[in-house]
Amino acid sequence: MRKKRIIKRFIIILCALFAAVCLLFVLPVLARETKAFFAKDGDEIVIFDSQMRQKIAKVDRKMAKNGYAVGAKTCETEQLLPYNGVNMRLVKVTNNYARHVQVTSHEKTGYQNFVGWLEGRLGRLPDVFYALDIVKYEGERREVGESAVIECRFMLIEDKKDRFFGGDYCAYSGTMERCDIVSYEIYDEENRLIGEYSEKNECTGKHFDGDLGWLKSKAYNNYVSPIVVNDAFEGYE
Repeated sequence: MRKKRIIKRFIIILCALFAAVCLLFVLPVLARETKAFFAKDGDEIVIFDSQMRQKIAKVDRKMAKNGYAVGAKTCETEQLLPYNGVNMRLVKVTNNYARHVQVTSHEKTGYQNFVGWLEGRLGRLPDVFYALDIVKYEGERREVGESAVIECRFMLIEDKKDRFFGGDYCAYSGTMERCDIVSYEIYDEENRLIGEYSEKNECTGKHFDGDLGWLKSKAYNNYVSPIVVNDAFEGYE
């Protein structure tokens, strides 16, 4: 009887540990997906329509797969002149991402190699994995931080359907611009910053997925021509 109780407790403990590990990975994913629903425009919160959410969430997932943490989002809304009687709006969503800071001047520990191996297969890990790295470095060290800012631009047209999410405007087309910054900081033996520099790289995308097909089905009688779309995104193509 006692043996059965021990086995039962052991199974319960294993199940609890498994559930805890699952939550450890699932909760950050849910939090990341939630961030694709809205952004702050000054003091106001703007809720995106389904087309915008899908594209923003896709960018977030890709960045997380590459080891970036998904940060805060902000947006700017600009009302454009009507076209053939259809009201138009431009929404710029700024997405911020960052990798965990790496020390490149010292050999990595076994735990750091393990975290790097997991990150290469699972993408961005829960923050607790990085917090457990409590190595104290001796002597001069160099820290490398990688961050990225991706601005997604969406052309919206009014279709007066008054959605619960996104209101009475729907996304018609979109493009994006990405800026990567790699920053280097050098510290001496007394942990004082003695030097820093950074590298910057920018790239632009003509349209999401290479064409406008992903949003043409939402166009209001196809009033907005490709020429007008190109004009609106001048400088981003």
